[in-house]
Amino acid sequence: MKLAPDEQTALNELAHRSRWITPDTTIMSLSSAGEGNMNIVLRGRLSNGGSLIFKQSLPFVARYPQIAAPVERLQSEALFYETIRSIPALVESTPHILGFDADSHILCMSDLGPAADYLFVYQQQTDFDTLRPTLVTLLQWLSRLHAVPVHAGNESRLSNEQMRQLNHEHIFDLPWRPENGLEYSEPVAETADALQQNESLRSAITRLGDIYLGRAEADSGRQLLHGDFYPGSWVRDSSDRVMVIDPEFCFCGAPEFDVGVFCAHLTFAGFEQTEISDLLASYGPPPGFSLGLTRQFAAAEVIRRILGVARLPLHVDERQLVEWLTWAAAIMEANISGMDA
Repeated sequence: MKLAPDEQTALNELAHRSRWITPDTTIMSLSSAGEGNMNIVLRGRLSNGGSLIFKQSLPFVARYPQIAAPVERLQSEALFYETIRSIPALVESTPHILGFDADSHILCMSDLGPAADYLFVYQQQTDFDTLRPTLVTLLQWLSRLHAVPVHAGNESRLSNEQMRQLNHEHIFDLPWRPENGLEYSEPVAETADALQQNESLRSAITRLGDIYLGRAEADSGRQLLHGDFYPGSWVRDSSDRVMVIDPEFCFCGAPEFDVGVFCAHLTFAGFEQTEISDLLASYGPPPGFSLGLTRQFAAAEVIRRILGVARLPLHVDERQLVEWLTWAAAIMEANISGMDA
């Protein structure tokens, strides 16, 4: 079955069969739970007055149907939730999972209510000091996640290889192709051409991509990662708690990737690099953690979000985009020798 507002009967049958709802409860209506990116996400209103969220993966990206994506991605998300379920400090900041049906690729979870994500930070009108407590909470959550022990058997189950290949293409490959089929304004195009023709930068991005894919090891080892730790994956629920959602890109890898993505999006929010660096004191790193590698991943994410497909709702002019690209290139250049060492 495919999730749709008019598929109540089929979803009721699945929900009863999977024991997501009791026999005397019925899904009364289905409606959009917000603008999804990767998946179809619907809210089911129940006859007992409650509600649940139903999430389904299809063999393409919901927002970009022309982009193929592994349909098994929600199985990785379900495994992520299963892996952290014994750690209250992590579970209390994520939705409660009722179950996953592998045949229909549907994940059933608790409803966080009229939750709002943090994409508003890109408006660059958010005071850093106001947002700082939330960012500290998110970094502390991330450090606890990176400390989760993952047994060898589960590490292979959490490899999420196909999703990593998809993400690798869009972070470490497509933005760096001179003929990638994407359109840019003239000043951005000129900067993109300079980056794409820079052999040392291209070598550095290849090395970063190898670390992301697990073909090269970082000193910090392989930790459990969220895989997409940016403002669209952070929401404030009806109880005013900051929650973390959508770990479908999760895998075991270098923790610098998660932290780097986090830092990149605070850069897009207009925060100063000194503010971001000070904030990182709230993150408890694992042994071998590298700030240099973190900056490299942050730079790669900045470039990807400007020159790649998955662009952000940024309210800035072309001059600012060029400034960010130039900053990211300088960060990568400054850390190349450290990566090669």
